[in-house]
Amino acid sequence: MAHDVMIRDVMMPPTEPGDIIVMPSCGAYTISMANNYKLTRGPAVVSVRDGQASVVQRREAHADLAARELT
Repeated sequence: MAHDVMIRDVMMPPTEPGDIIVMPSCGAYTISMANNYKLTRGPAVVSVRDGQASVVQRREAHADLAARELT
């Protein structure tokens, strides 16, 4: 299975399946570089402050991609 390496040899706290790891400003993985290559839906944008997460931009739906079609 292919995977991307964001940071090598970094100390992390213990994690379990289902945990979410947040990495701000990850180059091509940021919203400003998001695209619909192979009709991949755009990511959601989540803001985290004082331990509280809020979705500030929802993930694109398949209907969002289809809405651009003229025929």
